[in-house]
Amino acid sequence: MPLSGWTVDYGDGPRPVTLPHVWGEDVDLRWEGPAVYRIVLKPGLGHLVFHGVSVHARVFVGDELRAEHLGIWDAFAVPVVAEEPVEVRVEVIKNGGLRFPVSSTASGFLPYVFGTFGGIYKAVEWVADAPLPRPAAPVRTAVKGPNLFVDGKPTFVRGLLHWGWYPDLRHPNPSRERCLAEAKTAREMGFNLVKFCLWVPPPEYLDVLEELGMFAWLELPVWNPGSRPEDVAQISAEIERIVLQYRHHRSIILWTIGCELGSQMSRSDRAALFGKVKELTGGAWVKDSSGGAEMYGGDPVEFGDFEDFHPYCDLAHFPAVLDALDPGPRAGKLVLFGECNDFDAHRDLNRIAAEKPHWASADPALNDKGVRWQNDLPDVVERFPMDEERHQKLMESSMGMKLFVHRTFQEWVRSRGCFAGSVITGWADTPISSSGWFDDWGEPRFAWDETRGFMGPNALFLIPSRRFPWIAGGNRASAHDPWHHFSGPGALRVGLHSEGGLRGEVRWCMELAGAVAAEGEMEFEATPLVPCSIADIYWDCAETACGVLKVEVWAGSERTTAGSWPITLVSGELDTTGWSLVDNRGLLDGMPFAGGPNVVATELPDDWEKVIEGGSRIIAFVTEGLARPAFREAAYEFPDPDFDALLGGRWPTLLMTMGDRALSPGSLPEDAEPLMLRIDTRTYEERPVAVRIRRGEGELIVTTLRPYGGFGCQPPSLASNPAGMYLLRGLLRAWS
Repeated sequence: MPLSGWTVDYGDGPRPVTLPHVWGEDVDLRWEGPAVYRIVLKPGLGHLVFHGVSVHARVFVGDELRAEHLGIWDAFAVPVVAEEPVEVRVEVIKNGGLRFPVSSTASGFLPYVFGTFGGIYKAVEWVADAPLPRPAAPVRTAVKGPNLFVDGKPTFVRGLLHWGWYPDLRHPNPSRERCLAEAKTAREMGFNLVKFCLWVPPPEYLDVLEELGMFAWLELPVWNPGSRPEDVAQISAEIERIVLQYRHHRSIILWTIGCELGSQMSRSDRAALFGKVKELTGGAWVKDSSGGAEMYGGDPVEFGDFEDFHPYCDLAHFPAVLDALDPGPRAGKLVLFGECNDFDAHRDLNRIAAEKPHWASADPALNDKGVRWQNDLPDVVERFPMDEERHQKLMESSMGMKLFVHRTFQEWVRSRGCFAGSVITGWADTPISSSGWFDDWGEPRFAWDETRGFMGPNALFLIPSRRFPWIAGGNRASAHDPWHHFSGPGALRVGLHSEGGLRGEVRWCMELAGAVAAEGEMEFEATPLVPCSIADIYWDCAETACGVLKVEVWAGSERTTAGSWPITLVSGELDTTGWSLVDNRGLLDGMPFAGGPNVVATELPDDWEKVIEGGSRIIAFVTEGLARPAFREAAYEFPDPDFDALLGGRWPTLLMTMGDRALSPGSLPEDAEPLMLRIDTRTYEERPVAVRIRRGEGELIVTTLRPYGGFGCQPPSLASNPAGMYLLRGLLRAWS
């Protein structure tokens, strides 16, 4: 029976309080305590069960100290024998202060997201008997080759990473109703697993996942732990108590001891914790450090039943990284991506500025930096709110880019048969990132029909054609872009990855310039968890045209999945009338130019100012600049209408033509006009990717865009890069 009638005293007298409760709104967030909670109990014999106190509690019954507990995540019971009404006093000190530094307890990651929290943040119940640990749930997982099976059924992990950030609650103890709503929405989007990353959810959350047929990955709250023997002993004791209290939940199919531990925890300590968790869970699947030594360094000796990597890449580099993570001869363990593919979107800064939530405040009493490595948001909110029309346009563009990044990554993962699944970072926006699939107010960023096609059990993907150009005396592997093709005869394959296997019919239609260029249907059969080609599509179109490929998969009368992709056909011929080429770096393949007063250059000419003062135009593709990722932590504006028409929203084109450089402001004259602007979605630094400089009737366009490709998954030359030809053709037309 939950108890009510509590008071809390911060040193200035008791005040009524309702549990769950943490301080921060009514007292300085930096204050570590002790806060003193009191309640008067009726006479009786039983136990007080504290389901969650952060972080240190001393419990007095009358004047007698009956219990002392250190740890955020596990429940503890206090025996009470009272023949008359008796006062219970609980003195609470939170972590993050001098008494209990973050690294000395299993604090998890929330201190690095926002801060620590102190208080009785879960219910306190009166029970007759102290609860006993329940037996471990049966092990549900098995592996066959590279694939995961749960309860004997083929399973592909489609997870979303949850840090336990609930800004409105100020603590990680959502109600059962909220857990249910969250999980249902995630399931509708196509996810089948929630990874509780470095925190321990309320037990009701795990029950909800079980009811919905979903899974949990419980990553125990060990991040950046202290290395002193007393720290290791304390954290180990907390982990053991947590596992004993949570091991009976059937929804938990994967456990990790901690995250990206590197060299922070010794081999012997990791081995001991791995063995202990393995023993207490009855042989469940356990890994010592999520992320792995191959990615995060440290001791190469690891302990685990599966491989767990955290690939965070700029989008163009993902194919090569995924290929490198193919286990190949290392096969023998399941390969999972326990975190990956974050994308920080442009968040609603205008609304944050208007509502002034505590987590974006510049007041350290409400929003102290604490142990975080960054706290940019208060400054960003102060200086960056913009014109509402511009803000909404940037939000819409950023959401389109985010959806493209997540979809493309998932298609690349699903097209390879060597991985057992991935967990996307992350669930919700936080003060340190805006990578959430849910925004700062808990609203989903995408509708289910936007995501289920690539996040669901049946996912389609494009299969690029292979190219092996002859370079310097031999063949080399070359990327081929499936979204862009040169005019003429073309071919494209579509593949399917099915979790449970599928037999049916695939139907496709490619429309180019408003006309059907190819359509067809064929029967197929897909083996569970084995990606396969299900459609061969051919066309012959001499035009330069934009269009779309639409594909549907049917099993009988049910449409099981569908997908569509933008397709662009570009002529390999380029009209260069009036243009000369200066290509001292040999980046444009000796492309023949007709000659004329205007110049395309692969570096900035020394005499550029003299040339354009004479009325000519220069388009200069440069490689120097500030190192900035093209897609990660980025949003783009196109202030110039011609540039917006050419590239705005064309994410596949930008993937094949952008590098990791922005123009350095110090290298440009003050009158340079931005044509394409990169906005860092964490710091809100603004840096141009393309600018225009005018002198009289002449113009200079300077950009770090790369029509010649060669960056990550891009084709290696202009002659093999139809997206680059599209870009160059568009620039020549717009500025001729």
